[in-house]
Amino acid sequence: RWSTEMLSGYGYPFFLFYGNGSFFFSEFIRFVGSGFSTATFCSDAFIQPLSTANPYQDSIMSVNQAWNIMTFLSYLLSGIGMYFLMKQFVTKIPAFCAALIFIFFPYHIGEIFMRGDVAEALAAYTCVVWAFYFAVRFIREQNLKFLIFSAAFLAATIFTHTVSGLMWLPIFALFTFWFSWSEQVPKKVYGWLLIGGLLSLALAAFYFLPAMLEKEFVHVERLFNSPFLPEIHRNNNIL
Repeated sequence: RWSTEMLSGYGYPFFLFYGNGSFFFSEFIRFVGSGFSTATFCSDAFIQPLSTANPYQDSIMSVNQAWNIMTFLSYLLSGIGMYFLMKQFVTKIPAFCAALIFIFFPYHIGEIFMRGDVAEALAAYTCVVWAFYFAVRFIREQNLKFLIFSAAFLAATIFTHTVSGLMWLPIFALFTFWFSWSEQVPKKVYGWLLIGGLLSLALAAFYFLPAMLEKEFVHVERLFNSPFLPEIHRNNNIL
């Protein structure tokens, strides 16, 4: 979690406080695209000096290619997820229109093509949509596999972009309990929803618990004390 090459070689706890999900997903794509031989070089890089190890030699897929593929898949899957979610409530044509509006929403486009914040787009526009979709399926069909999928996508939201996770958690909880009430489901469904929420937190605990326990060793307040919002992006050194 300590990035030794950052901050002019002094190191920086980047991956301790910034969501890791997008990096893991893109690395998985690179691993699959490059084959097992590349993975061997990557593992060797951890025990060799940086000057001698070349984790990308003989690589079929570069890091940039994997990142671009992940960005495209995130954009595509967000629209597909919205289509399936809306199809639970409306017919095919309105659901398709909702999906188009969703993927071409200005903020969504700006996140990817202007800010390049793929982590937030992946969390807030892809993982969250699928979490809602599987939650609706669980409430209506009461099949536990849908609850597990929903919890996994909700955990992925936290793991990928913490702020998005914190923002969507209360909204997700209110929606699921309201929708359960509107569907007049048995009382046991509320208990399973609570278990699902705890499961999502447990799945993401390996990331957010160390960050919470070790935040006293850095200056997190520097991220919030700036009087001007644009300054936050220039004064975000927390060491």
